[in-house]
Amino acid sequence: MITNSTTSNYDLIEVSNELSINRLGGVGSVIENLASGFDALGVHILWYLVDHSYRENEINYILKKYPNVAIGSDNDLNIFNAPVVHLHIYNNNPAIFTYLKNKKVIYTIHSLLVCEALSNDVDMSYGIKQQENMIAACDEIVLVSKAELECYYQFNYHTLNYNVRVIHNGLRHINRPKTDGILKKTIGFCGRLVPRKRPEYVHMLLTEDDFRDCSVMIAGRGFNP
Repeated sequence: MITNSTTSNYDLIEVSNELSINRLGGVGSVIENLASGFDALGVHILWYLVDHSYRENEINYILKKYPNVAIGSDNDLNIFNAPVVHLHIYNNNPAIFTYLKNKKVIYTIHSLLVCEALSNDVDMSYGIKQQENMIAACDEIVLVSKAELECYYQFNYHTLNYNVRVIHNGLRHINRPKTDGILKKTIGFCGRLVPRKRPEYVHMLLTEDDFRDCSVMIAGRGFNP
């Protein structure tokens, strides 16, 4: 395990597979908003990074930018204590369920894997089962959109955990001075290029009269090769 933490006791532990470094949107945006919010409230928090794909230079940057960061496995969580644990993870091993006993556990689901599997026509049965087990084991479930909540009920996940609510994922609108030039005529899409996120909608806009002189910029990657 790698850490810059100097203590083992916290008010809250945030377990995530991402921090807001090179991760625009999704989990990264949520983490960024949480970081500023907890700092304003004076909450003593540990950021626990697990199951990540950061390179060594990015890890070093994270450790410099954030105080109280630990990077390790689910088993290493036993080193730290907090009355509340907030999860932002997809993969887990059985060790985490033992660790979460006798703690208040909130699980923010950034994407229901059962929907990902159907939308992208891939077999994710193992991951889906893991996510369902985690839903059943936690005290409270947070979803990031009303659409996800509809899917939650569609697949009877409320029978696994009825304590569910929606906290929208997104950034506040910021009023900026109007700008001229190419950016004013550019429509952007940032996200994974998967059917359920509808990246093709930005192309469809170009057929509308008001958008015929615009161009489209898309940033994202496919769900699988």
